[in-house]
Amino acid sequence: MPRPPRLDPPPFLTSLNSQGSSQLARNDVIFRQDRTPASSEAVALKAAFAVKIHLQHLVLQDPEDHMLLRFLLALEQNVWARAHLVPRCVV
Repeated sequence: MPRPPRLDPPPFLTSLNSQGSSQLARNDVIFRQDRTPASSEAVALKAAFAVKIHLQHLVLQDPEDHMLLRFLLALEQNVWARAHLVPRCVV
């Protein structure tokens, strides 16, 4: 008797942290050969999104933190970092 197909985890669980989602992606490749492996760019974008959310929470908790603001201003100098890491509340 064939086993029923395994359901994928909800999207919010796989996007909570990049390490967990990369582990799930690796398990999918090992145990589910019909899946293609996640590209390193996709994993990097998920990790960048998690960092962006953390930075946004830090800014909202303490908008007067000068060290954090200097760090974000330094990140804004890079085009990729500005697009993927710097929260919109800072830009």
